[in-house]
Parts: sequence; structure tokens; C-alpha cells
Amino acid sequence: MTFRISCGERDQWSPPSWRESFTRRELLATSAASATAGMAGCTSVLEAGGIEATRPAFVVEWNRIWLDVIRQWPQPAVAVARQAACLNVTLFDTLNAIAAARGERHFEHFHAPHEKPSPDTSRLAAVGAAAHTVLSELFPVSTDIFDTRLAATLEFATAYDRDIPAGKRFGESVANEVLTARADDGHDDPEIPPYRACNDPKHNPGCWRGLARDGVWASAHYATVDTWVIDTPNGTEFGRPPALESNDYAEAWHEVYAYDYSGDVRAEDEVIAGLWSGGRGAITPAGRWMQIAMIVTEKRDLPMLEIARLLARLGVGMADAGICVWKAKYNYGFWRPKPAIHHGDADGNPETVSDRHWEPLHTGISPEYPSGLACFGAVASELLVDTFGSVKLPFEITSFGTSERTMSFAGVGDAFEESCESRIRFGSHFRFSVEDAIPVGRNIANRINTDYAREQ
Repeated sequence: MTFRISCGERDQWSPPSWRESFTRRELLATSAASATAGMAGCTSVLEAGGIEATRPAFVVEWNRIWLDVIRQWPQPAVAVARQAACLNVTLFDTLNAIAAARGERHFEHFHAPHEKPSPDTSRLAAVGAAAHTVLSELFPVSTDIFDTRLAATLEFATAYDRDIPAGKRFGESVANEVLTARADDGHDDPEIPPYRACNDPKHNPGCWRGLARDGVWASAHYATVDTWVIDTPNGTEFGRPPALESNDYAEAWHEVYAYDYSGDVRAEDEVIAGLWSGGRGAITPAGRWMQIAMIVTEKRDLPMLEIARLLARLGVGMADAGICVWKAKYNYGFWRPKPAIHHGDADGNPETVSDRHWEPLHTGISPEYPSGLACFGAVASELLVDTFGSVKLPFEITSFGTSERTMSFAGVGDAFEESCESRIRFGSHFRFSVEDAIPVGRNIANRINTDYAREQ
């Protein structure tokens, strides 16, 4: 089948995949065993008596630790996107302030630190302390993992960097400022009573029925979380789902209906679904795009500050995309393909039927319209292409889930296209939900590129 969404000739990179551990015990053991070795591997780019920070290893390593922890604590993609923004805005603003203090190339801040660092402030200590502070707040149960990594960072920095105590203090200060600024953004205010799309969803065609996880949409409150850079969304940015009796709805319905997973499932399909899904052992679409960005940047030999800037832009863009999507989901409360097909005889459309035996390979736990995956991917792919241009370079990434396999892509555009198609082919979304999400994500990316973290 040809995927009809025009994602463009989006581009491309070349990275090795990295191991993502499966248990918390493994995480801690890996962190303890490799912390010093990982830091020592950076000595080739350091000069005794000072560090020029020409490699992104330290920013990327803290993001890898964050992604490993996510795999142990399943959560919605919108929450993962917020974490990406909190972590990487903190790292960028920390490094950016130090660069400005040294008279080096720097950019506009996302959140300007109140404290001004001295030129001798240690970058490594600041990055480690900033990341440790943010992650310990987000995942207090995993602080021993973060403690181990921070200790290794500080030990390494002592031999190669400048004022270590000043760096540690400054990193903690910036992290606390960002965390305080976002503390009351609404992320921890769950809906009471639980979200309901309509008064009688089981007898209301088109209404989200909440078939997964006891019918509770636990992350519904993200519809009202404060945005980072865009105006507060009203939920109409995407358009709206087509009328149930329309030809457009019938066409989208039949496209999904053609894929039935009530019988045997191909291993290839399980691999693709595992790559782009959420749940235990996965990092959600938002986390996956952060992982792709990290793989890509490691092959581009960029300075640490520019890597932090890109990851901060991706985090903020996807965080705002998630809030926009959740607002529209909240407003429309549209049903997923599974109930739409099981109750196709009740939708008023003569072209649809009821098939109670049809099953999807993947079904989401939120209302169907619009697609969060498509909006996250549109933001990330647009920002990556705008950063690196149109040179096509391949990359590899590992899929985790029922089946595990390293997958190769010709570029970001191919990965984005596959992710979008997977939601339709595996029964999670209708095509209109995916198509309507893409331009909104690209608009958010363009807004960030134009107005945020510009060079000074």
C-alpha cells in the first residue's frame, strides 16, 4: 500500500543504536560500571587544565539515562514530552549562560537564569548538577541512578575542567528555576471526576468509549497544561473529524478495516508496532524522536551547546504539540477504530458494517482525534531537517516490544512516514486523524525555529 501523506524528502543521518536496559537493577549496575569509563572516553577531546566542550557526550548521556528510566515507568507521550522540555531547557540554559559569560557564541535563553555564572564555571559540573536536579524531581524513586552518574561526572570534571563547586551550584540553580517555573503548569492536576466524552458513550456512536485501562483516560488533564512557547490552544487547530455519515469517514473506516489482527500477526508488524508504541518497555513516540535526534547529532560533531539547543527545541516543540493534541482529543472525544468497527451498524453510514471479531494490533488509551504520534513526529522531523539540511544519511534504531530488532532508515522522512502509516495499518487511528495533525506540528516547529533560542 502506498502511504498518501506527503511528508516530503526529509532528511537523514547515520548512527549506531544503543542498548536500553530492561530492569531497574540493570540500570543501576550499568550506571555504576560504566560511569567512569564513559567519562574517560571523552578525554580525547579535552585539554589538561580546561575543557573546550566540543562534543555532545555529556548532554546526550543524561538524556540516555532519562530514556532508560522511562522504560521502567510507563506513561503517556505527552508527559514524556514535558520531561524532555524540562530536562533539555535546563541543560541548554545552563550551558548558554556559561558560554555568554565566557564571551563565546550563544543564543537567546528559553528561561533566562537569575544568577550569572563566572567564566570559570565548570560546564561539566553544571550539566551534571542540572540534569541530576531535574531528573531527581521527575523520578524520585530513581535518585540512586542519578547520584551514581553525577558522582562520576564530578570526579571526571575535577581532572579536566574549571571551577567545579561553582558549576555544581549554578547547574542546581538553573534547574530549580525551571522546575519552579513549571511547577504550577497543571501537569499534576488529574481530572476528578474522570474524563467522559459524552453522557452515554456505549449508546452514542462516535463517542470515545475508553476500552483500555478500565475506560479511564488518566492524562486528560494535559489538555489544560500551560504551553511553553505557543498561544494557549482551543482544540480547533486541527479541524474536526468527518461526520459519521460522510463518504470521507466511510473511506477512512474501510482503509483501517482492511487490516485485521484477530488471527496470526506477522513478526515484522510486531517489530514496527513496538518501535512506535507506548507501554512498558517503550519510550513512547515523543521519547523515540528524542532518541533519533540524539543518534543523529552524535554523527554531526556539533558543540555541546548546539546539541543542547536542538534537544531543548525538540522537547519544547513536542511538549506544546502534546498539549494541542490533548486539547483537541478532550474536545472531540472521538472513538477509536475498534469500537467504530465493532459498532459500525450504529453509525448511520450505509457503507459501514458491524464486525465484532475484528481486532487491531495496537489501540490507544486516549480519544482518537487527532494523532499525537503524527504531531510529535511532524515537530521533530521538521526541526531536525531545518537543523541539518537535506543531506540524506541512513540511521539504525532498535525496536523493543514483543519482538526486538534493529531497524534501518534512509532518513528522518522515512521514519516519520513509517510511524504515521503504522497508526493506520495497526488499527490505532484513521487517516484523517494523522493527516490533520501533521501541519499543526510543522507550524509549531516553524514558530520555534523563527522565534526561540535565536543566536545573539
